[in-house]
Amino acid sequence: MKIILAICLLALTTSSIAFAEHMGMKEEMAKCDTNKDGMISKDEFMKSKTEVFMKMDTDKNGMLNASEQKMMMDHMHKMLMDDGMKKKDM
Repeated sequence: MKIILAICLLALTTSSIAFAEHMGMKEEMAKCDTNKDGMISKDEFMKSKTEVFMKMDTDKNGMLNASEQKMMMDHMHKMLMDDGMKKKDM
């Protein structure tokens, strides 16, 4: 959960796009920019994070238990590893 919070906080900074590109998350950040103006508003950011929360909350009780948090962390780790392997192959 700490990693998700760190990513959320970094996304609010002016260097968030550069960070996202560095971490291989450019596509994910682009999804937040729903009006495609090249910037992510607070509303766009909060909407995308609400969608992430809803996906994480598999039992739909409005809270994230340890199991749900671990599942998301494992998923994020796999995505980062897969992205690293793609870059390595290039």
